Amino acid sequence: MDKSILLIDLHLNTVFRKQDNAINPAKKAIRWTGKPIELVELVYALHETKSFNDGNVFLKDLFEIFCKMFDVEIKDFSRSFIDIKNRTDEKRTVFLDKLKKAFLQKLFRSDMR
Repeated sequence: MDKSILLIDLHLNTVFRKQDNAINPAKKAIRWTGKPIELVELVYALHETKSFNDGNVFLKDLFEIFCKMFDVEIKDFSRSFIDIKNRTDEKRTVFLDKLKKAFLQKLFRSDMR
């Protein structure tokens, strides 16, 4: 499965949850409980796939939105990108690979029902 499809699906689920919270403010806020660098990896990937506004959005704006939406602080996303870039080739997309694996497992379990 293409990573971009998985990322779009994740994005759509996030948008729908945010709309649900806006409609019903009594719902508990959603917090990012993963590692901050995982969110950096995800946001960069979403930006690269032009998943928002056909690619007409600044990376800084995306990070502000995601940090606010998920109540997480990312101090220097550019530095985190350099850290990701400096990973060995097979470990460059650790979180995206984790997402893909988890989603494929869900699909497999669903097929088994």
